[in-house]
Amino acid sequence: LTNAHVVAGTQGTTVRSSSGRSLSARVVLFDPERDVAILYVPRLALPPLNEASAQAGTQGAAIGYPGGGSETAEPAVVNGQVRAEGRDIYGQNLVVRSIWFTQAKVQPGNSGGPLVDLNGNVIGVIFAASTTQTGTAYALTDAEVQPDIDQARGRTDAVQIGPCAM
Repeated sequence: LTNAHVVAGTQGTTVRSSSGRSLSARVVLFDPERDVAILYVPRLALPPLNEASAQAGTQGAAIGYPGGGSETAEPAVVNGQVRAEGRDIYGQNLVVRSIWFTQAKVQPGNSGGPLVDLNGNVIGVIFAASTTQTGTAYALTDAEVQPDIDQARGRTDAVQIGPCAM
């Protein structure tokens, strides 16, 4: 699972395993309104990460690859949840998403990475950093991405993905 804006406009999607191997992946769900993409990686035999819900004060980490570099895990604290109004990844349709606003240092490259609690459970998907408040980041809530997870379950065929305006 990642953000739709991460894979939009790409061809030949790959993921890197924890051992450093580059594996071919297929985008099996592409939701430009929620900004969610779900990947199928045929040669990656790992169980999905556990999910959990959070609340204000939940501590954890924002995991990602800032600047396209090595994996990092930055401390994070959930400050609260809001229904945020914004645009889809094409900048066209107005959408409302359930998001966590967090205290976490994220940069380009963290998008699509998990926001996890202290037990390693996924509580959200990082999609942006605040442009006005240093150290504030945003993540789609676990409940927001669940319908896409349910819809993609069992899919193995690639779907069409479009460009991104972000």
